[in-house]
Formats: sequence, C-alpha cells, structure tokens
Amino acid sequence: MKKRIISILLLCCMVLTMLPAPAFAADEEAYALSPDTGGLCEHHPEHDETCGYTPQTEDAAGTPCGHVCEICESGAGGADPVDLAGASGDTTQKALSGEVSLTATQYTYTLHYDANGGSGAPPSQSVTSSEFHVWVPISDKIPTRDGYTFMGWANTRTGKPIYGGNGGYTECLVVHGRDMSTTIYAIWELHTHSWGEWTSNGNGTHTRTCATDSSHTETGSCSGGKATGTEKAICETCHTAYGELLPLTKTVITTPPTLPSEGYVGDQYFDGDLEGGEAKAQGTDTIVPGSFRFKHNWGGIVHPGENRMVILFTPDDTETYATAECIVIVTGLKHTITSVTEEVLRDVPLGTAFEDLGLPFDVDVITNTGDIFYYIPVTWDSSSYDPNKYGEQIITGELHVERTFYEDELEPTSTVKAIARITLIGDGAIVPTLEPPTYSRQIYSGDFCQLAFSDEYLSGGTATADGETVDGVFTLNEEQEKYGYWHRGGGLVQVGLLALKVTFTPYDRLRFSTAECTVNVDVIPRKFRQANTSYIDNKKIGTAFEDLGLPNAFYFFAAADEPNHEGSGLNGNVSGIIQWDNSNYDPNSYEEQTIYGEVNRAEFEKYYIVPEGADLRGVIKVTLQADPAETEITQLPVFQWKNGDFTLPDNTMFVNRIFEMGATGGGSANLADGVARVKGTDTVVPGTFSFKEGTPGWFDELGENVVTVVFTPTDQHSYRTAETTIKVNVIKNTFKRCEEPDPITEKKLGTTFAGLNLPKIVVVEAIDGLRVGMEVSWDESSYDAQSTAWQTIPGTLVFDANDEHKYQQPEPAVTAVIRVKLLGSEDAPAITTTTLPGGTVGTPYHHQLQATGGGFILWELFSGELPDGLTLKQTTGEISGTPTAVGTATFTVKAENSVGSGTKELSITIAKPQQYGKVSMGDYVYGETPSTPSLTDWTGDGSVTYYYTTTNFNSNGAKWKNIQADTLNAGTYYMYAELGETENYGSFTTACVEFRVLRAMPTYTKPTGLTAIYGQTLADVTLPNGWSWMNSSESVGNASTAAKKFKAKFTPADITNYNTVEDIELEVTVNKANQAPLTIQGADGVVYGQTLALTTTGGSGSGAVTYRIDTAHSTGEATIDPNTGVLTPVKVGSVSVIATKAGDNDYNDITSAPFVLMIKSAPPTGKPKYTKITTGGKTLKDAALTTEGSTLNPNDGKLEWVDDKGNVLPDSTRVEANKTYKWRFTPTNTNYTILTGEIELYHKSSGGGGSSSGYSYYTIKATAGAGGSISPSGNVSVREGRDQTFTITPDKGYAVANVKIDGKSIGAVKSYTFENVSRTHTIEVIFMKANGNPQTGVFVDVATGSYYEDAVDWAVENGITQGTDDTHFSPDGICTRAQAVTFLWRAAGSPEPETRAMPFADVPAGSYYYDAVLWAVENGITEGTSDTRFSPNATCTRAQIVAFLWRSEKSPAASSRNPFADVKSSAYYADAVLWAVKENITKGTTSTTFSPNADCTRAQIVTFLWRYKK
Repeated sequence: MKKRIISILLLCCMVLTMLPAPAFAADEEAYALSPDTGGLCEHHPEHDETCGYTPQTEDAAGTPCGHVCEICESGAGGADPVDLAGASGDTTQKALSGEVSLTATQYTYTLHYDANGGSGAPPSQSVTSSEFHVWVPISDKIPTRDGYTFMGWANTRTGKPIYGGNGGYTECLVVHGRDMSTTIYAIWELHTHSWGEWTSNGNGTHTRTCATDSSHTETGSCSGGKATGTEKAICETCHTAYGELLPLTKTVITTPPTLPSEGYVGDQYFDGDLEGGEAKAQGTDTIVPGSFRFKHNWGGIVHPGENRMVILFTPDDTETYATAECIVIVTGLKHTITSVTEEVLRDVPLGTAFEDLGLPFDVDVITNTGDIFYYIPVTWDSSSYDPNKYGEQIITGELHVERTFYEDELEPTSTVKAIARITLIGDGAIVPTLEPPTYSRQIYSGDFCQLAFSDEYLSGGTATADGETVDGVFTLNEEQEKYGYWHRGGGLVQVGLLALKVTFTPYDRLRFSTAECTVNVDVIPRKFRQANTSYIDNKKIGTAFEDLGLPNAFYFFAAADEPNHEGSGLNGNVSGIIQWDNSNYDPNSYEEQTIYGEVNRAEFEKYYIVPEGADLRGVIKVTLQADPAETEITQLPVFQWKNGDFTLPDNTMFVNRIFEMGATGGGSANLADGVARVKGTDTVVPGTFSFKEGTPGWFDELGENVVTVVFTPTDQHSYRTAETTIKVNVIKNTFKRCEEPDPITEKKLGTTFAGLNLPKIVVVEAIDGLRVGMEVSWDESSYDAQSTAWQTIPGTLVFDANDEHKYQQPEPAVTAVIRVKLLGSEDAPAITTTTLPGGTVGTPYHHQLQATGGGFILWELFSGELPDGLTLKQTTGEISGTPTAVGTATFTVKAENSVGSGTKELSITIAKPQQYGKVSMGDYVYGETPSTPSLTDWTGDGSVTYYYTTTNFNSNGAKWKNIQADTLNAGTYYMYAELGETENYGSFTTACVEFRVLRAMPTYTKPTGLTAIYGQTLADVTLPNGWSWMNSSESVGNASTAAKKFKAKFTPADITNYNTVEDIELEVTVNKANQAPLTIQGADGVVYGQTLALTTTGGSGSGAVTYRIDTAHSTGEATIDPNTGVLTPVKVGSVSVIATKAGDNDYNDITSAPFVLMIKSAPPTGKPKYTKITTGGKTLKDAALTTEGSTLNPNDGKLEWVDDKGNVLPDSTRVEANKTYKWRFTPTNTNYTILTGEIELYHKSSGGGGSSSGYSYYTIKATAGAGGSISPSGNVSVREGRDQTFTITPDKGYAVANVKIDGKSIGAVKSYTFENVSRTHTIEVIFMKANGNPQTGVFVDVATGSYYEDAVDWAVENGITQGTDDTHFSPDGICTRAQAVTFLWRAAGSPEPETRAMPFADVPAGSYYYDAVLWAVENGITEGTSDTRFSPNATCTRAQIVAFLWRSEKSPAASSRNPFADVKSSAYYADAVLWAVKENITKGTTSTTFSPNADCTRAQIVTFLWRYKK
C-alpha cells in the first residue's frame, strides 16, 4: 500500500513539472504582493525608502515592495507559453488527464546583441531547454565605437547598463518563454580623448594614454623606419628603435687604398688623399662598391716614426654589406730648415755695444716643404761684430729647435744660421738742404688729429747736398707737440695757421743724415651752431648729482659749411671744457630736469668760431627712475593654443604650426595662469607673460622644447622683469577626415583608369580644423571600366618627409575616396535601391540611390514627400540634408534617361533626437557648504536628476539630495545626470565629471616649553601626539638663552578629512651640554730632576684646559704649569693632579678624575775620585776615595768602600792586585738613590786587559749591519779613562735606522763617543733603505723589507705625502677621512674642482683638504657623513678607504666570490671590498677576515693606493 501511494505521488510531481508557469501565476502574484516578503531577491536583498515597502501588522495591511528587478523578474503577464512554443490549446488538458506523453517539450531561447551605433557585437547565443526560462551567460566579446567607452549592456537602447561591462554588473541574464528571444543593447559613454605621446614598450609595441582619463590606453605595433646593419628601424609613431638589425654580408678589403709612404710630421691627410683601394664580399670575387675614409673624424695626422692609420670602407649599399677596416702605414719625417727670415735692424750709432743692438730673441724659419715655423730661439754670435766699423754688418746666430714645441716636427740644424743686418752710422754725415713738400688734404678746425694727419698726404719736396739730389722719403715728425697726438688717439685741430714738422730720411744713411722742415697748412675754421642735448634716463631716484655720470665733454652741432669728408661732420665734442651746474637738480623728483653746463669759451674758441649771441651752454635732460623691486615667477605660466573650438592640452603645440601670441579668432596662443611676486614676499605683481624676444613663432623639433618666458610688469617703474623657462611638448597634428572630391560622372563606359583624370591632391582636415592639401595615390584595382554602377575608389595619402615630420594618421588611418559613375549604353533605368536607412532629427542624413540602365540618369521625386529637411539631388540621386521632424515618410522616386524611366516606392523613418548635456560640479571643502551641480550644453527639455558615485561610471549612483557639509568624506567623487525622455527628445545619461571634497585645515595649539641640549638633534626633542619635526635629523645648533625656531608638522587625528599642516615654527630653548669625560694622560711616574708633560683627552668644546696639584691627596711635592700641564718634581712621593676644561657657549665646565703619579728618586750620575794603586802593600785609605773634584752629581753625601754584602770596609783594608772593590755613595738629598760602583785599584800585569804600568784596557765591539759601515769596526781596545768615537756611514740609498749601545737603543745617530772608558762595551748599527724623502732622504720608521716600503717610496715620489715630519712617516698612525680623500685626490693628479660651493659646514675654506673634498663629492666618491658634515677628523676605516677607491673607478663590477666572513653582502662596502680583492689591492687581514671597521693606518692606505695605481 505504501509503495502504491509513493508511486502516485511521484507521478503527480512529474505532471506538475510539465505545466507552464502561468498555471501557478495567481499564486506567484499573490506571493509577490505579500507585504512581508514581496520584492526581495539577491539583487534587492532588503527594503529601502525607494521601494515603498512597509510591514504587515495586526492593525495595518502594510505596503508591498514596489521594486521590480530587471534581472530576476520573469514578467509572465498572462501570456500563454504553450502557444508561444507552437503547441495546441489542449496540450495542458491532455497532460493533466494523462493522455499525452510525459516527454518534456524542448524550447529554443536566443540572446541577441545590438552594438547600438558601434560595431563588433557578439554573435547571437541559443540555448535549448524544456524550462520556461533559461540563464544565458553574457559574451566576453566587447564591441567598439570610435570616441565612446563601452559601459555594458542594457535592455533598451538608452537604459542603464545592467549586464557585462567593467562596472561589476551581472554576467548572465534570463531569457523568458514569453519572448523566446531577448535583445540587449550596448551602452556607450561619449569620450573625447586627449591622447598623450606614444611611448615605446620596449618590445616592438607602443602605448599612449588619454590625459583626460588614464584608464583609456591604446597600444599599437611599431612600424615604419628602415633598419640597417648598424641601426634598428625608428618607429614613425613613437620615434624609438625597434626590431632587429639587418644581417649584413661581411666585406673584406682586398686592396687597401694608398697614401704616400712618407709624410712630414704635422701633415694631415684627409679622405680625398686616399687613392685606389678595393673591397669584395667575403669568400667571393664580387666587388663591393663603396668609399674609403679615415675612421676618425680628424683624418690622418702624421706623427714621428710609424703611423698606423685606420681606414674605414663604407659600402654604398649599407643595407646589404658591412663596413670593413684596414691599416695604411705612413712614416713621419721631420722638416728640414733651409733658410731663415733675415732681420734688418734700425741703424745705430758707431760704438754701440753688442748687447744694445736690440737683436731679436727668436726668428722665423723656412723648411724644405715651404712651411714657415715661427719663434725659433736664437743665440747671436758676437764674435764677428765690430762696434767701431762704419756701414752694414751681418751677425749670425745659432738656432735652438730643442727649446721649442717643434722638436717632433723640425730637424735640428747647425749649418743654417739666423742672419741679422745692421748699419752703424757716424756723426760726420752730410745734412741735406730741403725743399719742403706740400700737404694735399684740406683740414678744418675741430678735425681729429689722428684722422687729419697722415704721411700719405705729403707729396713733392726735394733734398740736395752740394748740388746733388739726395734720395729719401718725407714723413710727418711724430715728436711735434701741438699736432702730434694722432698716434695716441687724441687731439683736435685748432683754428689758425698750422706748421707741420716734416722729417726727411735719406736712403744712404752713411753719407747723409736726416733733416727737418715745416709745411704750412691753412686750417679752415668751423662754426658752432648749437648745443647737442643729451638724455639720462637710467638713474634711480635719490642718485646724487656727482653719481649721474655727466660727461666731461661739451657735445654740439657745427655748421655744415664744408665737404663732409672723413673726419668732419655735423656732430662734435670737446673734452674737459665744461662745468655742470647742480643748483637746480632735485635727486627726489620724477619729473624731467634740465641741467646746464658752463663752457670754457676761451678754450672752445681755439677750435670753433662762436657766432655772436650763440647760447654756448651744455644741455642734459635727466629723468630719474624709481628703484624697481625684484620680481620672481612663483607659478609657471602654461602655454595654451586653440583653433576655434579645438584646444590642445596645456604646454602642447603642433610641430611647425605657426602661432601668434595673444591672437584672437582662429589659431591663437596664450601664456596663462602664471604668477609673479615681489621676490621673497607674497605680493602678486600685475603683468603679462610672453616668450622672450627672438623666440620663433613655431617649433621645429618634436618632443620637449625648452622656451624662455619673460614676465613684464604692468608698472615697470616699480617692478623688474623676470625670466624663467617652460617646457612645451611638440607633437604631430593628426588627420581627422578627407574631403571627398566632386564625383566623376561625365566619363564613358570603358574609360581607362588614367583617363579618369582623378585629382592628384585632396583636402585633408586635421583634428584642429586645419585643412591641408595632400598628395593621394588612388587604388586602380577597385575600378571597373565596364561598370555603369556607382563606384567608390579609395585612395591612400602620400606623405613626403615634410609631411612625416608634421602630421600623423589616426587608427584607422584617414583615406581618400572619390565616386565614379560611367556613362554606358543606355537601357531604361531600373532602381535597385530597396530600403533606406532611418535618420534622427538634427543629425545630417545622406544616402545614394542606385539604378541600372546606363547613360546619364536624372532623378526626381515622383510622388509623396521626403522627410522635412531632406532633398533629392537630380544629377546624382543623393538624398541628403538634416531632418527636422519625427515620423515616417513614404514616397516614390523616378529615374529617367534618354531610353526610358523607372520608379520605386521607398520610405524613411526619422526618430526624435537624443538629449545631451554636460554636468558641471565644483570642489568644496569638508565641513563647508557643498557645491551645487549644474547642467551645461543641454539640448533637451526633460527632467534632470543628479547622482554621485565613487567610481567613474554613470550608473548605480546615489541621488544628490540632502547633502550636508559633512555627509561625504574628503576624497574624489563623480557626478552625472539622468535626463528624462520627453515628447521631443529621448532620455540621456551624461558622462561623469570628477569633483573633490577637499580636506579642511585643522585647528591646533603650538606646544611650548620645549628644551634641548647642545649636540642633540630634533629627534631628541619630544613633541605631543600629532606633532612631528619636519627634519628630525636637524641639529638643534649652539646653546643659546634665546629660544630658536624649528619647523614642525601637525597631523590631525582625522587625516581623511583634515590636512596635515607643515612648516609650523616651534620654539626650542637649547641649553649647554655636559662635556665628554676628561682624562689626564701621561706617564705614571717621573724621575726627580726631570719634567713630565701631561695632556688630556676627551672633553668637548673650545674651552681651555688648566691643571692643578691636589696637595691634600699627595705625599710628594711638585709644581705644574696650569696652562701647559708640564709638571716639575719637588719631592719624591705620590702626586695627585686634577685638570679642568672650561666651558664655552655650548658646554659646561668639566673636571677630570685625579691622576696619581709617582715622583721617583733620581740616580746620581758620575763617579767618585780616587787614587790608583801602583804598588803592593797599600790600603784602601791610600786610594783616597772622595767626592771632591769627582764627576758625581750631586756630590753632597757619604762615600765609602763596601763589601758584596754592603758592609763598610775599614780604611786599613789591604788592596790586593787585580781585585775589584765596590764603593757606595749615599746622597744627602733624599730625592736621589744610592749609587754604587766597582774599581780595580791595583792591576798587576799577567796578560789581557792591563799592564804593569797600572793602565787598564777595555774592549769595545763595533758591528754594522747591511747598508753601511762603522769606523773603527770590530774589537777596538781603549785605555781606561780615554774617550773613543765611532763614525757611522750609510751606503748610497740607505740611512741609519737605529744605534744600540750595550744593547740599548739610542736612535738614528751618525756618530757616538764613549767617554772615560772604564769597562767593555758594544755598539751595533742597523741600516734601512732610504725612501727618497726630499728633505732628508730618510724615514727612520720605514724598515727595509716592510710590506709598505715600496708604497711609501711611491707616495713620496708622486707628491702624495711627505711624512709626518722630516724623518718620520708614522706607518702605524691612524689616517683621518680628510687625509684619505687628500691622498686619493693627489694620486689622481690634484684636479681642479668644477665648483667652489662646499656642501659641508665642517670643511673650512683654505684647509689643505678643501679641494680634495670638493673633488670627491663631484665624482661620487663620498657624500659626507650627513648632508652638512664631512667629519674630516674622524678616523677612516678600512671599509671606507676601499669604498673611496671603488667609487673613484665609477663603481666597477666586483668578484662574485666573497672570501671574508665579516663582509656581509648587504654592507655598503661589500662590492668595493670584493673589487679590491679582485684587483689585488688587498687580501684582507687574514684569509677569512677583512676587518672593515678597523682603523686604516697610514701604511695601509698608501699601500692600497700604490697597488691601485700599479
């Protein structure tokens, strides 16, 4: 039973699934209207105020949800889906009664795509299903439309995008059974691109980005240009190289070109000097045409010896063949001197000494090639000169080519001599008698002497002596006083008779002397007419009279009563004769002032005649100018260009497009938005911006052009002009369309393509409206000479080089078209056009009617009316015009020719236009009243509703309603408007416009009471929350009682809506800092009688250090110099010393910890006096041991004989032979120790070191190491009490390193004397290799064989260092940063820095390392330890010095293997260390360590440099 019930239930379920949806429509509708549940779906998950929903309660029925989801809503609407599927009306009843098959009916549902004005819509999609509706996924294919952005798909042509697109819309939709198909429409947003320049992507493509909306980009493939074997092709669009080089055939030079095998040094061969030569393709006998030239642009210059000149072969066909090179050898020869330019000297009196002849220091020589070499030094030979010989003498001289720069070019000579000729004349020459010459030039008073007087105007004149004519020349005498100033550029000719002094110079100076005469010249007086008024308008208000720069000359006009020859004229001036009157001058007046000058009339009338009553006064008019304030351009102007309604982006211009600044009408250019202020203030100066004078009215170069802009103040008296530069991006103009030429309709069937006589030039319009004539190439393949139908022939625009530079094609390219209709054999016309496209009110309409029949066809409107605004052209059958009314017009057109006619009924539907408008919305500040949106360029009359969004899409926005000051957070938003459909216009959604809610300025309170300590940075000064320093690393500077100001930044808690405020000045009081600990340094003890110099380390600042003795904690006594720290012992014991370093402006005082040292007892010196025992039987008393007359110091004390245990020996002790006796001296002064010694009182000879006479002899062993000698040497025997001197002599190249006496070092001495020898001694000398120090030749602390020995020699020889003093290099001394860069700079040749601007405050001008630091900064070797400090005295580490060296080499690649564990790969010096290892500059301190932070010693740094430079 249970199984049967289950079977029945399953059968019912199956029947129910076959029923169409309307069977349950009533229930669905009731469910949808339920106020508790209606309207909710995944796209409308909850109710809001827009849907009107209210819940159902016990007291109220509630209001159902009014939301209708376009995505989910099926909308059965009572339709019968069974009928839609083609089934009979009984199907449902049959299904219910069980009379039909349970197999479900299959339906086909189709989704269609409409590009809605665009192109490339996806194909329709069909789905077969038994369901009443199906979900169809939206295609990924995106249509395109030029000038528009695809926004998505909608259910209507003007609806909101719901499906697909980029707005996050649903990606599928439902197709209902009631329609069986659904069409969705592409929705477009108008987008006017403002494309930027094409930029290369580096992969053969290029991209450009829209400046208006950066999300819009275009990418294209590089094209154009021509690749060669050496250069890639250059893309015509992005102007960047792309693609690959052409593979070239290798060329081999089989016969090199020839040059002379020998040439003279200094000669230069050029390409034209190359003769012959042949090249072939490698491996073939194919001769490659081409040319030979010198590889280097300077050609072939001949040097001494063999010259290997590189010759380059360049094929004519560089796209097929590669270049090749060869060597031509020319031997350089020196020029040979063949002659010398003779020197003819002025005549000199008899008796003139050789050194007074005035012989030249150098001469010019002529070589065997005819070339002249100048300024060859010469040594004149005085041996042939006789000062007492009349007449001409020839003096020869030795040429010195070796002293010139021509050593490489000239062969020295000892055979060719320099020659000088000189004539000696005596006092007995005959004075000729003169007949003066005449002066041919007319002279006027006031003429310039230097122009009026010249030898060329002397003519005639004779000289005789004893009736004989004397040959010679007349010249003006340069020594005349009155009129002899023309050679010195001054002097005017005076009024009156002029007697010119003339000198006659005979040719034969041996027989005749010079003579003088005078030539009288009448000077024509010139008349004064009037003063010449001068003007001064460049002086400032307040200029003192004496600072006006008034001339000291009187300027005037003279009467023009003489010919205007050279040197005369209307304008004149006389210097030094005018005195200006300052009585009426006002230095504070802006008005023009006239200043008169009193002329010295008597002086003036020497040169000019002054008519009676003439106003002989100088006149100057002065206008003082205000001192204009200096201006500066604080906001750059932008270059703007427009042509009509077309506007280029700011600072953009078309190449070679002429523009006129400030023009109106068509193309105009302007500089806008620039601001100039008074320098250093916020005062804006009114004025205009313009391009600097001389700037062309166009740009020739594509890309970035730098242009100088001048700001001219409106009030130029009060303000100065200013200049700056702006950058203008110069681009190509882009073609927009090609104007179609008139159609060809008069040609007959069969006319050839050439016979059409198509135009060669078409008019092309660019995007800015510019109309250009362009050459066109028509496509012959599209022409059918046997067709009478209308033909459209396309044409390609032809770009020449000039066009390529100025214009570019869009994508797709603009092409030309021309229509052609041939006249054929005539039949009655048959109209072939069947339908006409619709139009829109206000939008231009055009369509061509087509007909067969041949011949010339006339068209007419046979019946009916065309839509208002359209006309039919009789000769072509074109329907065109602009529709003016909505509706469908049905009409009949007629086509007629000479044979007959035909008609066709057609119709055109005109739709109403779409509305249009642009939203305008201004920015506003958060917390202030919001801006109000508005609509511009509105074409329509519908309702306007504004929406705002956070994305740049004009859909799904929120209504702009009840927006308060703080409704929106600060940020970027987009506004658009929806224009409702009306009777005359369709609906329209505007494009989005961006607006911003700007962040507001916060309020704040400055923190006070801020303090810091000298030496700190701002980072050490704590600020309240929200505050931070602009530059936390900035030093607080010196201590000061007055507060200092530093810039801080305030960051509000709400950074979304409020700005951060910068550059707020806060006051900080900087207090003195405590000094670094002060430590006394020195020996821990000093011997009485000596002094000890104490020093300090630590402390800070510039305060002086003083010293004192802490007597309360001292057992000994001493004095100390408070300033130098030199301690002098007074009493043995401990002494406590305290040092104090005084404070200064930035530091407090500091006192050191006590420094305790011991004053030690001093050992006495010298020996006591005694008497030598010479015979036996004597006692100690006979030895007469005493301090008197001894060398003991001090000698006040107790002296006695003692045994080995220190017991005193009695005077009666008998003296034994050859025995040593001890003595002991105890000084009275307790500051000295006890002194002991041994004496052999009685020596009895038994061989060895003595004699029977009582004298003792002692041996001194003298030895010397390699590098020198000691004299005497070996075992030297010295008698007791005698002195012995040893002389030390180093070999050449060596120096004394050290001398040891009895094993103790005494330093590098050159001799040593043992005084009063009383025992055996040793002297040992150690030598070292000298290092070439220029002062002494020796560094005593650079040992022979040390690793740095050669490096120190090199450093001294190259001027890198001279040691720390004359004899010391201090190899273990620490090297500072200043020393390191100085060493490196000197190793580079001490180059002069390019700038003198020092960025570091701690590098003083004049310091020895100043130029070195500048050079190191310029070359990227160092950037200092901060932006303002170099730290010159800081110790240079090993890491820093190798980094300096590495950077000086421009940071070359380093070795990849790192042998050092203490050099991390991330360290700044890692690459430098690895490079130094690679270059053998260093091997580290061990095989696995480099010790980067260890101090770099002087020995190490010169070794690094030496290895680096090797």
